[in-house]
Amino acid sequence: MLINALGSRLASATLAALTLSRPLDRPLGFPIYVAAPQLAPFRPWRSPNRSIVIGYLEDSLGGANAAGVSVIDYALLALGRWRRQAAVRDVDPSCASATQLAGTQLAIAAAMIDQTKKLIRRRTVVIAAALAVAWFPSGADCAPGDLYETDLGSGSVLRFTPDGTQSSFASGFAAPVGLTFDGKGNTFISDAGGGAIIKVAPDGTQSVFATVPEGPTGLAFDSSGNLFTAVFNSGVVLKFTPEGAQSTFASGLVNATGLAFNKDGALFAADLGGGSIYKITAAEVKTTFASGLSGPGGLAFDKAGNLFAGDNISGLIYKFTPEGTMSTYASGVSGAAGLAFDGEGNLFVASNSDGTIFKFAPDGTKSTFAAGLTASTFLAFEPAPEKLLNVSARAFVQSGDNVLIAGFIVGGSSLLNNLLVIRAIGPSLSQAGVANPLSDPTLEVRDASGAIIASNDNWQDTQATQIMASGLAPTDPLESVILTRLPAGKYTAIVRSADDAPGISLVEIYNAK
Repeated sequence: MLINALGSRLASATLAALTLSRPLDRPLGFPIYVAAPQLAPFRPWRSPNRSIVIGYLEDSLGGANAAGVSVIDYALLALGRWRRQAAVRDVDPSCASATQLAGTQLAIAAAMIDQTKKLIRRRTVVIAAALAVAWFPSGADCAPGDLYETDLGSGSVLRFTPDGTQSSFASGFAAPVGLTFDGKGNTFISDAGGGAIIKVAPDGTQSVFATVPEGPTGLAFDSSGNLFTAVFNSGVVLKFTPEGAQSTFASGLVNATGLAFNKDGALFAADLGGGSIYKITAAEVKTTFASGLSGPGGLAFDKAGNLFAGDNISGLIYKFTPEGTMSTYASGVSGAAGLAFDGEGNLFVASNSDGTIFKFAPDGTKSTFAAGLTASTFLAFEPAPEKLLNVSARAFVQSGDNVLIAGFIVGGSSLLNNLLVIRAIGPSLSQAGVANPLSDPTLEVRDASGAIIASNDNWQDTQATQIMASGLAPTDPLESVILTRLPAGKYTAIVRSADDAPGISLVEIYNAK
């Protein structure tokens, strides 16, 4: 079991000194199409910028209409890693897989919705400019969607393709336990026996990120790029800033092991020795989420926000609803340790005692994914390097609820959240020759439930220093800006007229990371 394996390793250590193809997301139910090359006013694969027009269009008769391309104001996306020979194909509105672009997967991830309705040939058309998420393989030998496993007994980290093909990723560790990925393709591995956290660059170069003599175990990144590690012997959770500054985030655990963040940014920590799971807020307030367990080890959240915990002692897999209601999801996993969900909702569980990785389908069906391992410990899927690209849309804003609405999605992995600059531009549009610009735009951002999470009227009133440092400060003080880092999810930016005077406004979303 994990506690015995770790104990023997730590006692002898020098402590005194896949590409996954994802469904297209369709915000607000609009059909999706990609403008074919012959309809675009440029040839994307022959330009250094390699741009493409992507849009949403719906008229009163239903369906997608390519003639609407001419009325999409802003839908240019710079995808700098396209190949010269890349071909663009139409996406049928009913399709459910990403368009293939010469080996690069492209999926529509968000839409800028212009609520202004225009009468074109006696049809009401809702115009939208869309942004995309591109998945670029991080190297020839690995791909997003591969499963990584810390093999404590062999002192190595193994990699498995979605079909189960096994290869060695890194070796030479005293007792590898936790592993996770940052947003730049680096892999972080906690070597409990070596008392260090090792960083493996995309080219395979290894370096010591931090020394943790008391035995680092579980690892997790928050949305701001801070790395957290559970420490087995001292029962604390340490926090490392992106620059490497260390602080104690939580204490009072017996044997801290697995870590996982929920959608709200709270950190959950398993205490194997204490039989409990703790919830720790960003303000470092620790509360008991679950207790009375035999020996919780690995933790993982599913897309619905349910927490799954592997109990290393009892061999049970527990499921907790967001409210804390506990049920037994599976049993008979001897030495249950690390857990990880893939993009299809399958749960992978490492059996530390049997040297096996089990796969549980969404309906609970159990199968063996890999066997013959040596003290399989923690698991992690290499995330797709999703990146929100810059996007904008223009519309005529009037009084009341006649507003400009931009719906957008921050892509899937909580490790890769974007630092966004969201702007509502009005008065300065006159400098670009736009007649009747909105004189005083206001801006608000709402989450999927409709709750306002940020708002601004006149960008110099709040965050002025940070906005100027981003290089995206507007030229007019009456324009509005929100600079924020959002967790993965669906959001809406709304531009209103502060003085109810109508005019044309531009809403823009920039990736400032």
